Amino acid sequence: MAMFGISHTKNTRVGDDFVRGVSGGERKRVTIFEAALSYSPLQRWDNSTRGLDSATALEFFRTLRTQADILGTTACVAIYQASQDAYDPTFLTSMTSHQERIVRPDWKGKPPPRSPDEFAEAWKESQHRAALDSEIDDYVDRHPFNNEDYDRFLASRRFDQAKSQCPQSPFTLSYAEQVRLTLWRSWVLLRNDPSMTLTMPVTNLFQALGISSVFYNLPQDSTSISHRAIAEALSAMISDLPYKFVNSVITTLIMYFMANLRREPGPFFFFYLIVIIMTLVMSMMFRLLGSLTKTIAQALAPASVVILIIALYTGFAIKVQYMQNWLGWLRWANPAFYGFESMLLNEFVGRRFRCANFVPAGPGYESVRPDEQVYEIVGSVPGEGFVDGAAYLATSYGYLNSHKWRNVGILIAFAIFFLACHLAAAEYVASDRSKGEVLVFSRKAMGKRRKQGTSDIETTAVRQQEEALESSGGVSNVEEMTSIFHWQNICYNVKIKDETRGILDSVDGWVAPKSLTALMGVLGAGKPTLLDVLASRMTMGVITGDMLVDGKPRDEGGKTVYFGPIGKNLQCLTDYFVRNGGPPCPPDSNPAEHMLHVIGAAPGAHTEIDWPAVWRRSSEYQGVQDELQFAAPFGLQCREVARRVLQQYWRSPTYIYSKAFLSCGAALFIVLSFLNIENTQGGLQNQMFGVFIFLAIFSQLVDQILPVFVSQRTMYEARERPSKSYSWVAFFGANMLVEAVWNSVSMAFIPPLFSHDPRPLPPSMIDRTGTEHSRATTICFFVWACFIFASTFAHFVIAGLDSHDVASAVVGLLTVMMFGFCGIFAGPDALPRFWIFMYRVNPFTYFVEGFPGTALANARASCAPDDFLASVNVDFANRWRNFGIMWAFVVFNVAAAFLLYWLARVPK
Repeated sequence: MAMFGISHTKNTRVGDDFVRGVSGGERKRVTIFEAALSYSPLQRWDNSTRGLDSATALEFFRTLRTQADILGTTACVAIYQASQDAYDPTFLTSMTSHQERIVRPDWKGKPPPRSPDEFAEAWKESQHRAALDSEIDDYVDRHPFNNEDYDRFLASRRFDQAKSQCPQSPFTLSYAEQVRLTLWRSWVLLRNDPSMTLTMPVTNLFQALGISSVFYNLPQDSTSISHRAIAEALSAMISDLPYKFVNSVITTLIMYFMANLRREPGPFFFFYLIVIIMTLVMSMMFRLLGSLTKTIAQALAPASVVILIIALYTGFAIKVQYMQNWLGWLRWANPAFYGFESMLLNEFVGRRFRCANFVPAGPGYESVRPDEQVYEIVGSVPGEGFVDGAAYLATSYGYLNSHKWRNVGILIAFAIFFLACHLAAAEYVASDRSKGEVLVFSRKAMGKRRKQGTSDIETTAVRQQEEALESSGGVSNVEEMTSIFHWQNICYNVKIKDETRGILDSVDGWVAPKSLTALMGVLGAGKPTLLDVLASRMTMGVITGDMLVDGKPRDEGGKTVYFGPIGKNLQCLTDYFVRNGGPPCPPDSNPAEHMLHVIGAAPGAHTEIDWPAVWRRSSEYQGVQDELQFAAPFGLQCREVARRVLQQYWRSPTYIYSKAFLSCGAALFIVLSFLNIENTQGGLQNQMFGVFIFLAIFSQLVDQILPVFVSQRTMYEARERPSKSYSWVAFFGANMLVEAVWNSVSMAFIPPLFSHDPRPLPPSMIDRTGTEHSRATTICFFVWACFIFASTFAHFVIAGLDSHDVASAVVGLLTVMMFGFCGIFAGPDALPRFWIFMYRVNPFTYFVEGFPGTALANARASCAPDDFLASVNVDFANRWRNFGIMWAFVVFNVAAAFLLYWLARVPK
């Protein structure tokens, strides 16, 4: 560190462009220092000195020279911003510097080369080239490959490597030592930022408590059969996420015992074994997706489709007999399918469930013998008062007990396969590499510029201005600044832990008209810090010293009693004082003198009113503050910020493509999965779960928005808010508006998939009543409201949080709660009375009632019209009420997001 001049930063965090730490130049030197520690024998440095001052760059070259002398390394360096001392020793200067291509006046030989091609040709024909070739050939003859010198090199290399490392490996440390170092680094990162680690167990705890309470203490009879399958499915779905070991323990204990699943040691530990294996499998699967992609936006889109496939083809949302022939094969590639089957077999096989309801039964069937009755659930046997669990699974799902341990082996094979693919992808699939800066002169753009000629508005305006200046003697109407701003003894100190560190120490200087004041200093001297102090942009630390304008303090000690328009005959001014308790101005009185008497400034005058305090409470004062705070009015701020955010999104097509792919691809996949399902009770139930799966897009949309907004917010709070470019309201509102616009665009292709023309269409919507088109329009409105709700919900969650990872965990918790209490798994009659309020305040409740209520109303099924909807508390007549409630939630999200951002992020 001393060699690179950064010893003083050993106890300072590195930081970045937004997090304060070492200076930009020192951060560059930290990167160079880390690369230099590798002691590579062949080094190629590019962009290493860009951004460094010439003295630091020269010191860097000398360090490389020292390494070459002592360690025998070879360094190739692209030099930027270096002093003349760095160029003097090299003979290549005459090729790179135009100033040194000077022909001797008395030169009479062959003309010296000028262009790069002439230099290359001269080099090939020169004696130096021939001598170099001869020297290289002599060296190869004296030191051929695979001789004793090569063996000594391998021995030296082997001496540096770990004993367990392969000699041909380019790495010095063994794989175990590399893992140990990366584990240590991961632990340090975890210790320094434990927010995400602490958030996940807390959110998992509340998820498990909320979902388990929906199925609290299931009865040990046949009425709980379907609910037990739901609990098992939710357990498998929760384990889809790559949770930690402790999280799996918490989730398993709470869900298993609160749902009153099979309370026997063997089934419990088998259940936990499946959860652990599923955790490992899903962790490896999503890590593989991450290693195969290069950016977060690229990873989110395929991850969303994978999650959709897992949810649809587990065997719960769509039973095997209802799966489409051309998509049913996906269940064999779905690890959750095998885990779900083993969990159900573990819970049902070997148990008999007491029958609760028989058919036929009721008035008129009293004389029916028991052997003539049967229970309404599949798998029941006429005349028996129980349902065998194994028979129920075989009949309803096609699950066999022989698959129980077979599935465990398949899951372990999945984990090993995903792990191997992940390691291979991490080794061979490179992430996005940093690219050098390239200035491109597009011929097409230059041709357009030539065609514009004199018709270009901007160039015409500049030329007209130049002509006007010449005709008027160069005098413009711009007011000439004559004030001198100077600062004296400026000191800036910040407290880091228990130490007070001085950043600026007794800095003096001035800025005068018609002169240029340049801040010059070595890297880390505090040049940007001084500018921030002079501009009053610092929000931490202690600032002392004087900042004067024409020798006077910038902020005078006088108190203002009014500022604004005075009106004709000072009418506005006198009305202001009368409105706030002052006496009216007599008709024959001088308004200016009257004003001085009112405020008590005239000789002998006195007032009981604190006019400066009245001014600070007045609406005129607020108007002045709004005008002074920002250069542009609020409307212009919103318009310009929204236009800029729209342009930024348009210039980042990866994010837009991933959003469109998620929305359209997921919707199309859901429709194809439920295409032409029969209108039986089971088919209608599957379509209800199709709506549930469609809501899974919600959380993925929210997760896409969070990191994009955090990057926008970080830039605003670090750069634009301190410079008073625009208000936080304009920033926040513009981002919410633009996200709503792009979400509206991305959902535009979804409603046709659920409409009557063209197909595919859920067959339940074809009721032959002539309302298909109006109902399709209503579905379009509901989908649009859902997407707008997703965008506003994302901003509501992230408004008060720093990290998008923590916000994503909170979104996961809230989404699981909304899924669990929306009425699909358990209606309001089946919920514990404590949770009935969650059913009422849940936005998904009204979407689930509005969307399926519109799609499935008047369906021709084996039961009476709308009987199925009534059984799940869905009423077609409430569709427009539900649509309005959805927009009420959108308005709540917007208001809550602004409030949370103001409370948590706006300086008070």
